[in-house]
Amino acid sequence: MIKCSKCGTELPGTAKFCVNCGQPLVESNEYRPEMEDFTSKKNKKKKPKKGSFKIKLILGLVCLIGVAILGFSGISFLKEKKIIKPTIDLTEFVEVKFEGFDKSGTFERGYPCIDVDKLAKEMNRLDPEFSGYVYSIPREVEIVVYRTLEDGTEEITTGGDLEFNEELIVKLNYDVQDLAYDFPDFKFVGNTLKVNAEVKMQKETDPFKNFNPICIGVSPYGQITTDISRYSKDEKELVGYCYRQYGKFPFDFYINDRIVSTRDYIGVGDKVVVKLNEYGQKSMEQLGAKPAEDNKQKEYVLELKNFEEGAYVSEREKMDEKVLQELQDYAKDYAISYIAKRNLKVKDINYIGNVLATSKQGVGEDKYRPSINFVFELKPEEEQEKPIYLVIKHIAIQERVENYGKEDVLENPGNPEQFFRKDADNFDCDYIEGNDNLRNRFNKNLDHSTYDYEQSVLDLVK
Repeated sequence: MIKCSKCGTELPGTAKFCVNCGQPLVESNEYRPEMEDFTSKKNKKKKPKKGSFKIKLILGLVCLIGVAILGFSGISFLKEKKIIKPTIDLTEFVEVKFEGFDKSGTFERGYPCIDVDKLAKEMNRLDPEFSGYVYSIPREVEIVVYRTLEDGTEEITTGGDLEFNEELIVKLNYDVQDLAYDFPDFKFVGNTLKVNAEVKMQKETDPFKNFNPICIGVSPYGQITTDISRYSKDEKELVGYCYRQYGKFPFDFYINDRIVSTRDYIGVGDKVVVKLNEYGQKSMEQLGAKPAEDNKQKEYVLELKNFEEGAYVSEREKMDEKVLQELQDYAKDYAISYIAKRNLKVKDINYIGNVLATSKQGVGEDKYRPSINFVFELKPEEEQEKPIYLVIKHIAIQERVENYGKEDVLENPGNPEQFFRKDADNFDCDYIEGNDNLRNRFNKNLDHSTYDYEQSVLDLVK
């Protein structure tokens, strides 16, 4: 039997632990060398070897440098194998240039486009070894411009109606695989960008500045002309620009709210309203101008300067006496020539007087123009029972401005001057026997003509 060294309980000699307190049982007098050896080893501390820390530090630095070298080599390897490709955003190289003005702006010719010079510099910067033909890229990239509408988008080709600062959408259509095949060293991205239409604003302008209607023919049988050659030839001027752009005249002409064609007769003193038409308005927009809302029409009272060939003098009181005398002498020369050509036996020719004939119709055919009839009495070599008269007709006095035919005639017309056309081929002559026939000669035309007789002629026909 043995006793527990802790609680004193008697235990069998073979027991290893106390059944009462659990204390391990070791006979005090028993020597156990394994216990001593275990205890000494457990309590024994190992001493660090000299230089072990420095070795570990050196080994760590060597490993770190090795990892860095391997990483750098790996990146170089990947780049060498073109696994990492530089990226090109094509939208950064799109150029869009505009011209024109608000509501009529357009794209400049050749735009939008890819700026290939800028693109080539960027590709060479990203890859100094690149030597590809960049100028083939625009052929592979389609650029389409759209404007945003309430119900979607609308494709724009050349423009023509672009507004100031209008937002536009530019889309690039291209095949990524095609570009990758042609330029395998690069990755291309970018499909859409937004731009604003950089067109100019319009300036409020008077459309009728420096404009004056031009009439061909002789008043009151003149006709308004839209022949561009008779107006400004400067393309910046509204008339010239409109004709070159649209083949149209920028204005319409009205008299008494009725549009006047180029075939209608018109005369000095007529009031003509000139209105800016749709072609004129479009042309103004393209020239960067716009009319004020209250300045789209203007009234002109036609003057002598507006008629290229002047006007007929239709009142005796307004005739220049000197010109009338010259015309009388010219008519007498014509009468003498008429007698000679017909071998008339005449010993003398006497001037009787003249009759001013004007049309009752106001405007009408040219044969009813104001004209002067000169009456001459012929003295035959052999006396006759009835007097013989020659009436020279279709002779007119005209009036035009002093600077007729000059470029600045509308701005500087000068004084009016009278003349007559010395064109005997347009004259006509009536050979009349007796006072009764002379009287009938004038009376038969009273339906369309009014006659202002000199007293000497009136005495013969009354």
